[in-house]
Amino acid sequence: MTVTEKISAYFDLLIAEGRLRPGDKLPSYGAISRKFGVTYATVQRAYKNMEVEGKLKVVNGIGSFLNGGDTLDVDFYLTGTSFEFEAFQRIADDISNRHNLNLKIRLIDSAGKKTLDFTGLEHKVYIREFNPWVHAHGSQMDFSAFEGYEEFMDEFALPDQSCNHTRLPFFMIGFQGMVNPLLLKKIGFSRKITGFSSFDWWEELVRACRAASIYPAVKNFRTNDIGSFPAIAFMEILMANQRKDICDLFRLPCFDTETGKRLFHMMKDCLLSLNDQYSFRRGDCVLDPGIGSWISVQHQKMPYMTKETFRIVPVMCGKKRMLRYGIQYLESYVNHTVTEPEKKRIWLFLRELLSKPVQKKLMAISGMISLRKDMAPSDHEWATREDFLSFFPAYNELLLSCGELSTELYAVLSTLYEQYEFLGADGAAIRKFMDRKIQAYNIQQGG
Repeated sequence: MTVTEKISAYFDLLIAEGRLRPGDKLPSYGAISRKFGVTYATVQRAYKNMEVEGKLKVVNGIGSFLNGGDTLDVDFYLTGTSFEFEAFQRIADDISNRHNLNLKIRLIDSAGKKTLDFTGLEHKVYIREFNPWVHAHGSQMDFSAFEGYEEFMDEFALPDQSCNHTRLPFFMIGFQGMVNPLLLKKIGFSRKITGFSSFDWWEELVRACRAASIYPAVKNFRTNDIGSFPAIAFMEILMANQRKDICDLFRLPCFDTETGKRLFHMMKDCLLSLNDQYSFRRGDCVLDPGIGSWISVQHQKMPYMTKETFRIVPVMCGKKRMLRYGIQYLESYVNHTVTEPEKKRIWLFLRELLSKPVQKKLMAISGMISLRKDMAPSDHEWATREDFLSFFPAYNELLLSCGELSTELYAVLSTLYEQYEFLGADGAAIRKFMDRKIQAYNIQQGG
């Protein structure tokens, strides 16, 4: 290690020990010259190197100061359905203040956005909650370049390999089935629904619902969403139980089968809803085949829901529980003016955001599931009911990613299904076309 590198390392040690903070004035050239027993010119060169690295800034006639004292503006794109912004803002500001990061974080709702362009914008840094439906452009931070990255990533349990060096694991959503016990009692349905698998009781449920002018389930279409496909949760459950496995769930033939035909008939029994006009949460139907773990917290804010109006039931494949899950990640984008110390401030912020104490707070206000290995179900404040534990992955459980279908293929299948639902297209023809699109996509991907 050269003398200039030793001087730089000395300041790193002071920073790590908390004896030197962003904005603090550094010792004079003379003081460092005497401490290390080197010439004035050597210290001057060391300071110049640190200035080029962005570690310090020089104010002519006054002195040198540790960088990071200036406020760094950060736009943080979150989906409004994930967190209550006011609560998240308090947590983010607390991290910045406790660690002297001097970050001015502005939360922006990315819901409804199809593209995020982080090229040539005013701020140096942007963070976003990754959503595969939203395309982003810009220069991404490589988190693997930071010291301690590998050890940090070892703190998380990821059920698949979709994480990479530009993404950090934010949280997981578990999806299971849900029934309304009060409505089941109202329609006189005597069979106890303990799980969703083959739906062998579906026709009986439909008859009971019709007699009471109630619908078994809602099929919701969002007119501004190209991927609105309410049948997918039913299809995954039906196909998994027909094939006795979740491996290669959409292997052909898929929709052009007796299972696909039954799916279309079942969807005809459901209540049509445009843009959440009707929903389970409003008490408009008996069941929902794919509700997210967020319901454990969010139901408290819904005037139509009480703890008596819903019960979580597991999705089953044979005798095994099946958990559909979705993982959200964090990505950071930077422009060409950002310095290495500024990048490090973002890295420190994100590391703290994903630490166990902060994760406990975030999961408590959202109903999400932490991916940290040291976070047990009991560390999630919302897991207060036995049925809520169905949202957590368990040993020997079948895990099904929400990314089983690509966003492109999902959108194509959704569009085809809407031809059947809204334009009166022949169901058999549509199912054949759906399988053809799956085949064409597989060929295009080399599968």
